[in-house]
Amino acid sequence: MDYLEGIMYAEMTEEEEELEVERRGKPPELKSYLVESNGLLQSTIQSSELHGQIEDTGVSDIKILNLSSGSHSAGFYLDLKDKRFLVLHTGDLAEDTHRLIKELTYSPEYLLDRAWIPTHMLQDISKLPGNQFNGFGLQYLDVFAPTEESDELDITASGNIADRALTAVMSESALRRSLSYTKTRIRRGTPLNYAKDDLMWDGTLSVRSGKSIDDHIALVEETRTRYKDLVEGIEKYRLTAKEVEGTRHLGGRAFNLTFDRTIDDLESFLDRLLNPGSAFRLWGIKSKIDANYYQVLALDLHTDGQMDLEISTNLMRVYLPAAACGNSLLRLFVNLQRYFDSRTRCEEIFS
Repeated sequence: MDYLEGIMYAEMTEEEEELEVERRGKPPELKSYLVESNGLLQSTIQSSELHGQIEDTGVSDIKILNLSSGSHSAGFYLDLKDKRFLVLHTGDLAEDTHRLIKELTYSPEYLLDRAWIPTHMLQDISKLPGNQFNGFGLQYLDVFAPTEESDELDITASGNIADRALTAVMSESALRRSLSYTKTRIRRGTPLNYAKDDLMWDGTLSVRSGKSIDDHIALVEETRTRYKDLVEGIEKYRLTAKEVEGTRHLGGRAFNLTFDRTIDDLESFLDRLLNPGSAFRLWGIKSKIDANYYQVLALDLHTDGQMDLEISTNLMRVYLPAAACGNSLLRLFVNLQRYFDSRTRCEEIFS
């Protein structure tokens, strides 16, 4: 905690605070990454170009993780208080740490994944008691457009009038499907002792200014707890089957992702969705039932778990088998908000 607080005391100027990318020679930001784990992280990490080593600290739930890949290297404090929902803290440069965390979570050997925080949850966290909404980032890229001329939106606002700026943007009907949150900026604490964090859609929390390590950690824990509750709440409704006194009982439910935007070409849409190299990290076999209805047997490349999909022009119905990971549904949901329709809804997750 003393070390992390020391990073915050390398205070930035107001001009530096507004820079979206850290610069060499400027004070680094304290960053905390929320990562979901479906396996046991080994003490030695070795996959393609990524190399790493976990060292003990003398505290059972706190380890040191050193990672390197090519010219990028960084050290992290690894918080294992929750063995499934890990947090990695670092003060190294974002250009290194972002790259290394991405490589770590995309390495299939370790069954790790980023947190995938929907727009609704980012909004809710910024409104919690003790949190003050202080800015936002909106970013949208239409990867499902039929031509190379895809829609793109990137808007950032911060400060005391950020809420008015957000209201103005949201009032534009032509932009409604493009208002996917990239981040919300949250201030906690007192005027003299505070932390101002950017909470990102991928579970990254970056301190923009302030010196209160307690307020930063409180926001990290608040985010971890709420995200854990969301994932475990989803997993309560995975499909199950059990036999009681000779009768087979089915349990669970489907998750209905609904769109304001109509899918004009289901075949092309599914080709993009099931591209293993895309952010969705899905591969699958699609079956055409009729012109406006497909069924898909999908494989989640994070856990190799199965997901069953039914897709029509305004609805995607998702079934999670008993062993499926709730994080997989959130990855699908969040990336549909970012790359197809920001107004994608799921009442089973956010009623």
